Amino acid sequence: MTIAIYTDDPDMAHVLSYFFNETVCSVHARSELGGLPEPGGGQAILAVGSPDEKDWFRLKRSVKQGTTTYLMIREPMTPLETVYAKEIGVREILMDPVTRLRSKAAETPDKLISVLVCPGLYEAAAGSELVYIGEGTYFHPKQFCIKYGSTRIELSEKEAALLSFFVENEGIVVTKHTIAEKLWGGYIQPDGISKVIARMKNKLGPARVLISSRQLGGFMYVKEREAAEYAVTRRLK
Repeated sequence: MTIAIYTDDPDMAHVLSYFFNETVCSVHARSELGGLPEPGGGQAILAVGSPDEKDWFRLKRSVKQGTTTYLMIREPMTPLETVYAKEIGVREILMDPVTRLRSKAAETPDKLISVLVCPGLYEAAAGSELVYIGEGTYFHPKQFCIKYGSTRIELSEKEAALLSFFVENEGIVVTKHTIAEKLWGGYIQPDGISKVIARMKNKLGPARVLISSRQLGGFMYVKEREAAEYAVTRRLK
């Protein structure tokens, strides 16, 4: 069994090399991950503070080569990043080697990985149900909230249901009549719908531009800003 560590962080390299001293272990620059398959079906660990876009590409490339690939991080990941790591085939996410290994010993790579792994991280992320709605904004339909950057904004139950309806009908023009029937059972005035939509959009932060009103009536949500701006242009013509 061999294990290769890919990192540009000397501290991570030293800690991992020490704990893997009974194993055939090598240290490489993070840019080399996935460059060549690991010999003998080995294991690879990408150790970074937090993965960037190039790191995600390297991880995918390593997994496709048949290497058992792990990701070690120091900074917490978002639930979406965690789900993505699982989807591309990362075996486990390992966290904070110095703290987690301070009072523990590991004789083999498998035992070391069992010490480092963050229990339940994948499961917790899968249950988070965050929905990306565009413009760096996420929607949690069960917790009734919007998140963008470090900002979290609460939605009312009806606002959350309205946003869920728009997301389910992305790219489709929905009329006030349809919204009234689906969400209010028909018992709401058209002006009332416009007010609820306006109030909800004000809570969406940068994503508010993705819901536009139509010249002939109704509203439409699109995830991409360019498509939203095109829809507005078409409405104004």
